[in-house]
Amino acid sequence: MKKLLYTLSVMLLIPALGNTQVAWMEPTDATVDSTVTIYFDATQGDQGLMDYEGNVYAHTGVITLESTNPSDWKHVVSDWGIPNDTVLMDSIDENLYAISFNIRNFYGIDSTETVLSLAFVFRNSDGSVTGRSSDGSDIFIPLQVANDWSYQSFNTTANGMEINTAKGKIVLTAYDSGLETSILPSGQSPSESFALTASPVNASFSTDTTAETITASWNEWEILIEKDPLKVFYIKGDTITALKSFFPSADDHGGLMTLAFNEDSRIYGGGSRALPFNLNGYTIDLYNQAHYGYSNNAPNLNTSIPILTSTDQFAWIFDNHHPGQIDIGANTPGDMGYQTAGGTLRFLITDSESLEDISHNLADLTGHAPMPPLWGLGYIQSRYGYQSQTEAEQIVADMQAGNFPMDALVLDLYWFGGTSHMGDFNWDMTNFPDPEGMMSDFQNQGIETILITEPYFTLTSDLYDGAAAAEHFAKNDSGDPFVLYGFWAGDAALFDMSSDTARNWLWPHYQNLFEMGTSGLWTDLGEPETHPAEMIHEMGMANDVHNIFNNLWAKLLHDKTAENYPEKRLFNLTRSGYTGMQRFSTYPWSGDIQRSFQGLQSQIPIMLHMSMSGIGYMHSDLGGFTGGGQNGELYTRWLQLGTFSPVMRAHGTGVPTEPIFYDAQTQNRVRKAIEMRYEFLPYNYTLAWEYSTQGTPLARPSNYYSSSTGLISELGDQYLWGKDLLVAPVLMEGQTSRMVTLPEDDWFDYSTGEKYSANTTITIDAPLDEIPLLLREGGFVVQTQEKLMHSKAYDSDSIRIRHALPADGQTTTRQWFHDDGATAGNITTNQYDLMQLTSMADGNYASVNLEVTENNIATPERHMELMMYSLENAPGELTLNGYNVPFYGNENDYQNNLPAAYWDGTFLFVHFNWKDTATLLEMDREPSAITQSQWLQTIELIANPNPVTTQTIIEANVQEAGQYQLILLHADGRMVSQASRFFDQGRNKIELSSLPLQINGLKPGVYILNVRRGEQIQNIKLMKMKR
Repeated sequence: MKKLLYTLSVMLLIPALGNTQVAWMEPTDATVDSTVTIYFDATQGDQGLMDYEGNVYAHTGVITLESTNPSDWKHVVSDWGIPNDTVLMDSIDENLYAISFNIRNFYGIDSTETVLSLAFVFRNSDGSVTGRSSDGSDIFIPLQVANDWSYQSFNTTANGMEINTAKGKIVLTAYDSGLETSILPSGQSPSESFALTASPVNASFSTDTTAETITASWNEWEILIEKDPLKVFYIKGDTITALKSFFPSADDHGGLMTLAFNEDSRIYGGGSRALPFNLNGYTIDLYNQAHYGYSNNAPNLNTSIPILTSTDQFAWIFDNHHPGQIDIGANTPGDMGYQTAGGTLRFLITDSESLEDISHNLADLTGHAPMPPLWGLGYIQSRYGYQSQTEAEQIVADMQAGNFPMDALVLDLYWFGGTSHMGDFNWDMTNFPDPEGMMSDFQNQGIETILITEPYFTLTSDLYDGAAAAEHFAKNDSGDPFVLYGFWAGDAALFDMSSDTARNWLWPHYQNLFEMGTSGLWTDLGEPETHPAEMIHEMGMANDVHNIFNNLWAKLLHDKTAENYPEKRLFNLTRSGYTGMQRFSTYPWSGDIQRSFQGLQSQIPIMLHMSMSGIGYMHSDLGGFTGGGQNGELYTRWLQLGTFSPVMRAHGTGVPTEPIFYDAQTQNRVRKAIEMRYEFLPYNYTLAWEYSTQGTPLARPSNYYSSSTGLISELGDQYLWGKDLLVAPVLMEGQTSRMVTLPEDDWFDYSTGEKYSANTTITIDAPLDEIPLLLREGGFVVQTQEKLMHSKAYDSDSIRIRHALPADGQTTTRQWFHDDGATAGNITTNQYDLMQLTSMADGNYASVNLEVTENNIATPERHMELMMYSLENAPGELTLNGYNVPFYGNENDYQNNLPAAYWDGTFLFVHFNWKDTATLLEMDREPSAITQSQWLQTIELIANPNPVTTQTIIEANVQEAGQYQLILLHADGRMVSQASRFFDQGRNKIELSSLPLQINGLKPGVYILNVRRGEQIQNIKLMKMKR
């Protein structure tokens, strides 16, 4: 068969720097077996060697399929700074130099290696003067690379089809939610997947062949295979992507491939990236790495997830955990270059009708997140670090004295004795003399304890010798523990999380912490932070383990917790991970961020990129981790962002992280933000349920529910919190207003109720004590009305629902989830309640319906308040389950009567009691003929004693004499009985037992006595107790 040559894809991971002006090669179409001349023009590039009078040398190596990034040169010919004649260049003209060689012989290239490009830095004899590209980067010259994967045949399989070639096969495998492509050189089997939990499905591909193509169809997929050159197009209506070229390594060391995509699409995901929200045009590394004090535009951070989501409503899952790199149209618009240093070249495409459905698919493919403990959604206080039990207890006491709600305290490495004891699991009893008592006291106050652990064991830790003797550390080539001399905590070894034996040895130490009263864990440094490539693990070399190291750790904790504490919800605060980490109860944060407004600005893109990678609980060290001084404005704005982050946790070093150490004004602002977090507990917990069951992340891009590729598709400074809230944090110093771009649907200012039109950009006020929030038209926000100091006090018995009616002719439905907030497996065992909220608008008629659709647990009778946006006036008529709801002209009278309504000129408030029956609130939006002054009460009611007995007296103070109707109602508005009585003007006293209201035969509970005459209405709540 004809050997096919490709030149485009070999340069996809190499920066396009105009290197032909600095250095070039003749012949230009050289392969690895060619003899070439390399020319260097010192007047180009950075001009570092221009007019240099001494010898010039070529410091050179090659980029191969095994290179993990452009800095990973292979086969470097000569050491730096050595005047080696082998790399001495000939001076052939002023500022022009040349060197000639045979590529394979010069570099010593093995026959099994694939060379993509030659890499150069030109230098003087000792390397003190260099010539590079204009931006100071290395110089690369691409080679022609032969791809002899020539088409031979195809066959269908139970799960898809295989395309057979001279060098191997391309395997297409069907899943319920996508289609996977694996490129397997002859004799190779697919490498293990650490990303997917879904299994392939039976798929009968129908095929149609011509001399040039094969068309395979399955479900809605159409796969077009061009035979020469071999390419694969993935079509659903339109071509969504294509495999243009591929270069797998022959020895299972990864490879390179090029995929086509719509160059105008927006690309999200890739894990934690402090980049603009649209990654189109960027190159990202797939290698977990810690960067201390980073801020804006840090492309590669602690958590690399090889998942990219397109606004064309599909996603690529690169199912390979080895280090690699993705060029997302950076060099060639519309070309995605993927390179990996090991494992199978493999990717899965999942597509649907919306970004929301893509999130569902990602969860179905890579695993669903368990429910968090409810306390994990409260406020968590942390610092590097509390150094003693006395200090920890004082912080808790001071936070409570300052009326700051709080659910957990995090203890950094001082709990086990500091850096020299890293790897220990025993408490430092000198500074923490009674840890069990301390944690028990905290729990009695509603506060949980989270403890840090790390995978590095210092040589001075108590457990080092035993773990080393048991061979539980990563090794050097002599089989001894690989000691990291000079590690920041002290000389240390890295625990081998790839070893089943080692992990089983580790678990009892965690179990002991749980038995002592620890509620949550903080697993730090799990990138791993320091991980030399020559380190040996049970599963292979460092690069074979690096990106999945933290997932292996998290899986240990998740699986063992489920096995030993089946009712416990694990809370694992972690700094790194890989695809599928969500299924192990992980709650990642964004690493050691710079304490600055630039650091703050980077957090929304990071959170959203993680959301679009299937990871829903990304958050940050609120206030910033390091650098910068104490700044009340920055602290306030960051805590406000934390109110609407998946986890709200303040942490840092160098300046106080606790609000109690700020001035009174800052304390008040931050207290408001934390209290708001607790107000939203029912809404946020329902978002956690949506993420757990459907994969929908808590924080969502502004365009999540639209197909827009306009400005809104690139915004990294605002986001949706759930479906119904648009959050626009203030990210600039001194800013007291900001621009907000609105998605589809109209929106209402959360505080003022002002209405804004869809798809517009507005300016909204943002004083320092407020975070700009908007409520979607048709949206529901379920909140608690209780003032909570911790989440254990929440029991859902007092609820406010903020709601904006949908557009005319529309109906909206939302759900509200409730369970005990603590027990693992509640969803699978049906130990929860699910409420459905439905609203519709049709002309002047509108309604809101509350219904319990799944009632599996005992729930309290709830005091409900509906706060209605979007009304221009008080409705002319308002009924609850068919009974008129009386309006009151002031808030005090409204609060003292039930059910009742109150119009304050902007919002309509309606409150009532609700158990579990369907409750329908209906209204006529035609303006009421009753003026607000006419709503002033004309009847006063007193019941004494209440709870009622046979001696209870009803006192009615009326302004007009006449016949009054008395109606006894259940709390949900259903009528029990009614009677009438003539009242004189002034005070009238009636024995309740004398009225034919059947009060004595009623069951214990809450009842409403409604007294009315014409438009004069008053209610009083009556309690009937057990005898």
